[in-house]
Amino acid sequence: MNTIFLIIITSTAFISTNLDDLFALMAFFSREDIPTRHVVLGQ
Repeated sequence: MNTIFLIIITSTAFISTNLDDLFALMAFFSREDIPTRHVVLGQ
C-alpha cells in the first residue's frame, strides 16, 4: 500500500512541476522584449 501511495505522490509532483514549467515558458515566449534564444538557453 505504501508503494502505491508513493508512486501517486511522486507522479503528481512530476506532473505539477512540468505544468508549472509549461506556464513559465509560455509567459516568457509570449514576451516580445525577451529574445527566443535567451529563453531556450535559459531552459
